[in-house]
Amino acid sequence: LLAHFLSARSRAAEPPPAAAPLVPSAFFAAMAQSAAVALQAMPRRAWLVTQASIRRAPCSLQIAASSNSRLSTLSRGSCRGVHRHARAHLCGLSVSRRAFATETDAPTTDATFRYRRLNWVTSCGESYDYEYLVAQQPAGGATARNARSAIEEELPRPVSGWSIVLLPSVSLICSGKEEMRPLAAMLSQRGHRCYILEWPGWTADSQVNFSLVRCKVEDLYAEYVDFWCQLLQQIAEAEVAETAKADGSSAAALARPRLCIVGASQSSIYALRALQALRAWKGGADAARSAAAVAHFESMVMVAPSWRTKRSGLFSLLPPPRVSRWFGLTLHSETRMARWVQSFHFGAMRFRAHFVHRGANDGGRLKAVASWLFQRPRPFVQTDAAVLGGLLDPAGTSECAGELSTGALADEVAQAASALKHGVLVIAPQGGSRQSPAQELTAALRSRAGGCKGVECNTVESDSPLPHEVAISNVYFLVEQWLGRKRDS
Repeated sequence: LLAHFLSARSRAAEPPPAAAPLVPSAFFAAMAQSAAVALQAMPRRAWLVTQASIRRAPCSLQIAASSNSRLSTLSRGSCRGVHRHARAHLCGLSVSRRAFATETDAPTTDATFRYRRLNWVTSCGESYDYEYLVAQQPAGGATARNARSAIEEELPRPVSGWSIVLLPSVSLICSGKEEMRPLAAMLSQRGHRCYILEWPGWTADSQVNFSLVRCKVEDLYAEYVDFWCQLLQQIAEAEVAETAKADGSSAAALARPRLCIVGASQSSIYALRALQALRAWKGGADAARSAAAVAHFESMVMVAPSWRTKRSGLFSLLPPPRVSRWFGLTLHSETRMARWVQSFHFGAMRFRAHFVHRGANDGGRLKAVASWLFQRPRPFVQTDAAVLGGLLDPAGTSECAGELSTGALADEVAQAASALKHGVLVIAPQGGSRQSPAQELTAALRSRAGGCKGVECNTVESDSPLPHEVAISNVYFLVEQWLGRKRDS
């Protein structure tokens, strides 16, 4: 008994065997540790992951913070036992406008998305830095070393010669610039350069969203037309300046910038009006700049154009400006009745009623993006209330005041096609039980006496009013076929 007692005591005094370290996946541990080390050496700011390009290769992993930042590298062999410390540093991590990359010789032919800025001046004289996306295939093509080197290199002129301006739709539940990102990625694979713009009030930048808080709801249409005029003019001028800086003996210097606008829903009509306003600008040097800029827009694609909002509830009974102001201010209020209105407006029932991709194959991803954007900070009077009241619908022209009719819009499209070098392509979704506004427009264009010179109408099989989000390949094929014919001509 004494020997048994002494042996048991000696075993209790011995230290317990070391537990085997929990080994997570090498990728997670390396990325977490690299992110923790890199972020400790950087100033604190809001981050947001926008695109990742990770290749499977026996190599070291690193996080690229910027083109000139210090990189922290961790080999796969030193990943054991560091995941807990790294995970502690990742709490509350939100990263911005950067990309994860691997140091490898694997070819990178994917489109890279870069952020650029433009100066936008409102009608009140306030200036804002407006951020937009540029998507283009790396200059090296299949020989690009990795995603990080593709992002850091200077953009060449597009191989196809076309620069495409993509304008997303605007509605209560939408995806913003993410709506056009898949289409831009596919178009950039064909050698095009794509600009992705978005509406103020529907961005991830709260400062830009609140830039129109002083604008009257009755003047939102005119303010947005002026906004698109400024952006289209600055993009055209930037294209001309980039071509002028190219070597005089190169083909890029001799090529003339060719721009095409691809607008979805109401955005296509706003772009149409913006080009008309730039051409009609009179007096001074600004008129000459506008005329020179608009001359480089040679083609336009209208994807499922829409110009009518179906009003319901109070918005159908009272004047839209009045009820929009009341509803928007109620969403900003903190009263008991305001909380009831807010719970209804931001609830699941309202989201399902205005989400247009119910039942789509990729509905999960689209719903996640739309629900994230629906939580953005914004002035509710100029965004949610204005959309529900139909105040963002394109208004009728001076010749046809009031609500815009299908015949009047068909006349505008025909007039714009005659002014553009390569005309207008109208894409209408086909497959729903009821006739969509885009189908009404294509029917009106086809029924015109003698046809419309420079206007081509086409359909895509889709039940969604935004076919470029669910039938991406079909819309891409139509746009690429259209640009290919115009490039050959």
